Amino acid sequence: MKLQKKYIFTILSLMFLNNSYASELNEGVTFSCETKKIIKIENKFDQLLKDLNIKKYVTKSVDYSNGNLQYKLTKEIEDPTKIQTEFKLKSEKVEIPTVGGKHKKVSVPSLSEIVLAKMNLGRNFSYENDFCSFESFYDNIKIRQNTIAWISQVEWVWPDGDDAFLNKKYWQQDFKLKHNKSFTSAVNDVFINQKKYGFGCNFAAKISMTQGLFDYYKRVKKDERMVSLLEKRMARDKDYLERIDPEYDAHMTDNNGKLLRVKYGFYKKNIVPGDWIYFENTDPKTKDKLGYEGSNSIYLGQNKFNDFYNDNNHSYSLEEKLDEVYQWRNEVFSRSRDADKIKHLSHEQLMSLLNTPKDGGLLRDYRVTHYNFLIKNGKLITDEK
Repeated sequence: MKLQKKYIFTILSLMFLNNSYASELNEGVTFSCETKKIIKIENKFDQLLKDLNIKKYVTKSVDYSNGNLQYKLTKEIEDPTKIQTEFKLKSEKVEIPTVGGKHKKVSVPSLSEIVLAKMNLGRNFSYENDFCSFESFYDNIKIRQNTIAWISQVEWVWPDGDDAFLNKKYWQQDFKLKHNKSFTSAVNDVFINQKKYGFGCNFAAKISMTQGLFDYYKRVKKDERMVSLLEKRMARDKDYLERIDPEYDAHMTDNNGKLLRVKYGFYKKNIVPGDWIYFENTDPKTKDKLGYEGSNSIYLGQNKFNDFYNDNNHSYSLEEKLDEVYQWRNEVFSRSRDADKIKHLSHEQLMSLLNTPKDGGLLRDYRVTHYNFLIKNGKLITDEK
């Protein structure tokens, strides 16, 4: 009876502090499960916001009786690429392995930037049923940060019309894993021995998302059971690299791959560090040139978009990325060699390219992201829907 009174008092107090509870949890970070779990999640999430010193920017709504908890920003961030500067956030340094067993420190967006972006209005990250836990949320933001760490300074070979190639020590000619090699080690080699790999941006994006996930569970979290189950999932069709990501659907239907899912219909500037997005070359003359159909890009936070081939000092700002893809129609395939062909665009013209292709822009309205994974009764499960 005392426990019930405590719940009632807490419910009334929090509902008063947070105004009325929204009946539909359709934006920000939301959790839906039984009351006891909601209370534990709330305590841990509130502590995280306090530790990151961003609690003042967040609105919390809670309904214990129905098992719902929501965190969202008090106001919309219209340009998520400016989160770091607007909130005066510092980047973080993390270590990743490199050649010869050495380590190097790389700059990544702070956890604050990732959390703020996930709580931005107009997008929902929901954690339900078995995934209704603080750990699922925290794993996701750490995986995003780890993915960014690995691609922050890559420099793979751009095939430029030639055949793609992988290190023969780990991979067969048809891109299938050699029988005596572990998938995790083979993927790690793609990042350690970069000059032995040459491929286009679609493969670069999917292997980057794969490395961020696998390396997090193996090296960072040291969860060997999870790694083993993930490897079995990758091998289920006897081709580890097949269907990592969803197949593009012309009808814009949300669909899934082995590790990644795609969702359509996003607002043009709703983007979170670690999102895989696509800039489409809409020029009918040059879009059929192999490798220049469009650009698969992963947002690195801090107003940086990845540069898989180190053509632009390892990253592009939003304006630079839009300009890079747009200038292909002017046959600017090398910023140095074709510099005389560049046609200057104003800031306003560049920002108009954030519209979808059907509205005259370059940015597709979908986002590719990781599933959440956990082990239940010895089996790997996902929040695939």
